Amino acid sequence: MTDTKAGRESAIAQLKTLITGVTDVTIPHCYRHEPRAVYADRYAAIVYRGVTSREMTMGNVMRRFGFDIQVYWQMILDPGTLDTIEKEILDTDVAIETALFTDLSLGGNVTRMVLEEPSTTDYIMVDDVPVARRLTIPVELEELEAESISL
Repeated sequence: MTDTKAGRESAIAQLKTLITGVTDVTIPHCYRHEPRAVYADRYAAIVYRGVTSREMTMGNVMRRFGFDIQVYWQMILDPGTLDTIEKEILDTDVAIETALFTDLSLGGNVTRMVLEEPSTTDYIMVDDVPVARRLTIPVELEELEAESISL
């Protein structure tokens, strides 16, 4: 992959397509930012974490860009609803991971997508009250253009 802005944007667009295209669960929207407020029942975000590693090879830089795929559920403090949310979190984690493994090069826009870190869950609190449940799936997009030059 050529290290270009267009290539990275295409990779993120493909990542959004994979997330919203999962069939086992419904994720109506996927944004490029963390939400400022929890305003919908369920949605996803792709949040940039930064360059997680870089290496120089023959004058070129090989990089890994870190992203978090985050899925949010609005909290309704009803035991039946909370049970449903917990089941959906597990189902969503499996469905997204399965979708990501179908296209590890994100349409040829990255050398490969790396899924090494475990997913996590937490609560989003406002004034000590849980308002949302969040699933975070860390991914890294690897650009190894220099590898093809050095071979």
